[in-house]
Amino acid sequence: MSARLRGMTILLVADFLEDVAVEGEEAWSEELVRTREEEMVRIDEAVVSLARAVLSEGGRIAFADHPLLTPLIGQIAAEYPEPVELERPRPEEPSREVALALVFPPAIGRRGSVELDWLSSIGLVDSNSKRPGTWDAAVFIGGQEAQLPDWNASDWAAPRFSISSTGGAAGLVNGDSIDESLWQEVSSLRSDIPRQDSSEIEELVPEFRYAVYPLVMARIVDKIAPKGDLK
Repeated sequence: MSARLRGMTILLVADFLEDVAVEGEEAWSEELVRTREEEMVRIDEAVVSLARAVLSEGGRIAFADHPLLTPLIGQIAAEYPEPVELERPRPEEPSREVALALVFPPAIGRRGSVELDWLSSIGLVDSNSKRPGTWDAAVFIGGQEAQLPDWNASDWAAPRFSISSTGGAAGLVNGDSIDESLWQEVSSLRSDIPRQDSSEIEELVPEFRYAVYPLVMARIVDKIAPKGDLK
């Protein structure tokens, strides 16, 4: 397994979108419910893709404690255990000595995860008292517009990548938005693939855009990984 991000920390800045106040049960139309579900899926898929892209390359992911994201990333971290003795890296590439994820307290007024202490006790995450002072890149996913001022803080000097297709603050934050350009690139290739024109089939097939997130995160890794020996 490659370890291009060994020793690097990627800051995940993410949240689910704010709930829209809807009066009366009739206002919750089928279309609105479907839209909210799609928003949740996009953010979930983007977070999962980023976590796997970072951890599979030997990096560490840092994020604010969250009731949904913390257990999700904790489960992903469990997929990347410490290698056994026969599979350990070369001496010049020491095995990971820190937890796969660094979790710091959420912003004032926001809830954290009830599973944080347990995930920390088994070594999957490292709970810290504050956000790390430095990181190698920041990735913005979803979020609420009220969080935008903090997300656009000028002291964030590391490379910034916004996954604008996940909506919310990520669609407005200052950062390199590479998912839209990649989506257009893939869409143009997809248009050349012969397929049956059936609205019924389209309803049964999940939105193709979700499949782009692993490619987006792989491209981010390519951009931030040190050049040279990729072993």
